Amino acid sequence: MAPVGKADSGFARLPTGGQVGTGAVEYGLVLPIDVELSDKLNLEAQLASEVNYDREQDRRHLKMTPSMALEYDFARKLGPITEAVAQWNTQQRRWQTTVNVAPIIKVNDNLQLDFGAYLALNRLSDREYFVGFTVRR
Repeated sequence: MAPVGKADSGFARLPTGGQVGTGAVEYGLVLPIDVELSDKLNLEAQLASEVNYDREQDRRHLKMTPSMALEYDFARKLGPITEAVAQWNTQQRRWQTTVNVAPIIKVNDNLQLDFGAYLALNRLSDREYFVGFTVRR
């Protein structure tokens, strides 16, 4: 049986921008699962849900983000990830879809770096670029 890792992670975003920003606490839950298909190949799936606040409309709305990714390690310290992501927003009532691509650089067992792009799959999505890191404790 393939090794499986799963977790649940709650979060809260606190308003810090005065008149800039949402103006209210936002919160959510992330439910990831990771299946090691082989020594070099991982399948990852995640469902993220957020309760966001719109200052202009003075109301909250739900955002759901399911995603699925494949990561393949070419070398011990380097591997790309390809991820399909969809976002549903109850305020705008529409799906935004992207394919995300990024190399992952494993600095050591507890630190990895990544950078890449969100490539829009429909006209409702924007192309975006990102830089990130993961620290394991």
